[in-house]
Amino acid sequence: MADYPIKIKFDGTNVSPQAIPPLMKVGKTVEYFSDEGEVLVVFPELSPFRNDNAKATFVQGAMDLPLKQPTPDAGVPCRCFVRPAGNTQFIGWRAEPSPAGGNHVVK
Repeated sequence: MADYPIKIKFDGTNVSPQAIPPLMKVGKTVEYFSDEGEVLVVFPELSPFRNDNAKATFVQGAMDLPLKQPTPDAGVPCRCFVRPAGNTQFIGWRAEPSPAGGNHVVK
């Protein structure tokens, strides 16, 4: 089990991450999951799950993902999506502001 399990909720209309921890630590693991389908989390800026400076990367849910690098003090934004069973497209982030987003602070 991951150190930080983060549930992504889809209520049939909106996608929203539930209880992203206010501070996470490098070396610990995160698992994104949803009871409503497959999860995809996009990092438009830097990703705490990579060791490079690549932007616009993503991670998938349902696996333990190690946090590899600290974030700036303000954190990094993420955009969450869920693909409900039987759907061909992900549903989630649309535009600012969106309940389908969140912020990750990693030290």
